[in-house]
Amino acid sequence: MRRDLRAVLRGIDPRHLFDALPRLRAFEPPVTLAWAHEDRRVFPPSVAERLAADLPNARIEWIEDSWTFVPEDQPTALAAIVRSAVVASSQ
Repeated sequence: MRRDLRAVLRGIDPRHLFDALPRLRAFEPPVTLAWAHEDRRVFPPSVAERLAADLPNARIEWIEDSWTFVPEDQPTALAAIVRSAVVASSQ
């Protein structure tokens, strides 16, 4: 699985990420980033912080005691964050 993930990540052209940045900065609906606080290798906290800074209405919900695969590591915590975001968006 790691080998496959590495191949996918190496295949991403950074140009596409830079092209998306103006659209991210213009995206105004609320965004909740559910992020594994302890993942230091694949999706470190600095990525969440940078993404939240580029989205005008974003907040980070840190998930403790989890790594890259949050749905497997902390499914209950993730479900609670998703539920809260859905309820907030429907009000």
